[in-house]
Amino acid sequence: MKYKFIKHFFYALNFLTIIPLPCKKQELSIEELSKSSIFFPLVGFIKGILIISLFFLLKNVFSIKVLSFMLVLFHLSIDGGFHLDGLSDTFDAIASRASKERKLQIMKESTVGPIGVVAIVMVILLKYLLIYDCLEKGHIIGVFLFSVASESAVVSAIFIGKSAKNEGLGNIFITYTGIKEFIFSMFITLIIFCLSYILLSQQIKIFISLLLTIVFAIFLTKLFTNLFGGLTGDTLGALCELSEILFLIFILYFKNW
Repeated sequence: MKYKFIKHFFYALNFLTIIPLPCKKQELSIEELSKSSIFFPLVGFIKGILIISLFFLLKNVFSIKVLSFMLVLFHLSIDGGFHLDGLSDTFDAIASRASKERKLQIMKESTVGPIGVVAIVMVILLKYLLIYDCLEKGHIIGVFLFSVASESAVVSAIFIGKSAKNEGLGNIFITYTGIKEFIFSMFITLIIFCLSYILLSQQIKIFISLLLTIVFAIFLTKLFTNLFGGLTGDTLGALCELSEILFLIFILYFKNW
């Protein structure tokens, strides 16, 4: 059992980042693959550690503007722009105003439309501005935790949502992620946030921001279900990117309370 949990964690890390690890997808059954969603927030925590480590390494070398850009670029490099592809496909499909079946076909196509490009540019730009604001105002905790919050939001969507298709990794996670996986994932998230609260922040507002981000994810899940008949891997990628931005917005908004 212990060995299986290690494999699940390794696959989550392989799935959500470009970090090379020995555990391959073909080594796990479909049901075991889905259980790696338990560790999505922990992967977000690792991303946060890497991002903050880079910040402290370079904060005395570059200006906040340059450093913010480098952190965004580094964050994109960690996951290889994995979620941005889903973001562009999702917005291209929404912009088409076609039937649900046609929207799903558009998301499967390899081409990227103008709305998809605009969505990518706007998300990257907004993420840069929000990270810059966090660093300028000394609210580093937001930059540290935004990946944890977004991955927790994704697990929440996977748990409550239904699959729009009977194929793909999105369908696997949605089908096999049950109440145990969801509770375990939220438990990991709370441990990370509690430790951050004790050691770094002393701000209860990080928990409020997390809760509102998960509520936003539930709203997006309902919206995507109405638009596409359910969730896909692409919509989960879009949800992850949008959740990152919203968590940073909440962190900055509650900073002034």
